[in-house]
Amino acid sequence: MNAQELDQIQEERERKVYKSDILINARYSLSVSEQRLILYAISLIKKDDTAETFYTIDLSNFCKVCGITGDSYTLCKRLLQGLRDKSWFAKLGEDDEETLVSWLGKVKITKGKTIKLRFDDDMFPYLKDLMERYQETGQGYTSYMLKSVLPMKSKYGIRLYEILKAKIKNGNRLEWYYPIGELKAMLECTIYKRYPDFRRKVIEPAIEEINKYSDIMVDFYTTEKRNISKLYFTITRKDKAEMIQTNHDALTALDGAVHYWDIQAGDTK
Repeated sequence: MNAQELDQIQEERERKVYKSDILINARYSLSVSEQRLILYAISLIKKDDTAETFYTIDLSNFCKVCGITGDSYTLCKRLLQGLRDKSWFAKLGEDDEETLVSWLGKVKITKGKTIKLRFDDDMFPYLKDLMERYQETGQGYTSYMLKSVLPMKSKYGIRLYEILKAKIKNGNRLEWYYPIGELKAMLECTIYKRYPDFRRKVIEPAIEEINKYSDIMVDFYTTEKRNISKLYFTITRKDKAEMIQTNHDALTALDGAVHYWDIQAGDTK
């Protein structure tokens, strides 16, 4: 690739993802690859778009931005089908009513060329015009650069980053805690019954990637020696010097070592 192509790729990686906090705190599970694709699609949403808007994704460009090599057509077909078929009940309003939602409403693909997709009608309001809707308080939604999560191989890393990023909207440092049962439910990892397994399989790998690739630093601790019920997090924004190293690590991962089979292997973490 020449310098102009590299600049374009980096510009796309710096696009922002906007999500309602209601959606971020919902209980759902996507693989790393599915999260990459849906977040890339979310970053394409523009101010004048509607729920009927179709988004066209160039397959080759998408793979370059995400650092994917290999049979991208077969991979993307599988991912799109998974995203289209997955649905879950989400409490989207202030009452007790739950709505069955999915990520995508319509999907088309041309072999080796393009993806055309439209978001689910009930999903779209939680991805669009969030800044305008919550401008009085600045609360209620979370935004971050796509490049903050693209290098991650742990599906829990991406989700935990979003959850913690949603908390540190103001200031440079924040202490927060979650009941472990609640956090497991949000991350869809209730299979890890024992705290040592949850810590080793979910929390530690997730925080390692958050600290290496994203714009925040996270540490965690417990105050209980037995029957641990709460997990405490310290969340800190990185300074400019720290972000230089972060950007270097992210680019190295994306442009040097991430292949589609690596991502699939990471889905099981």
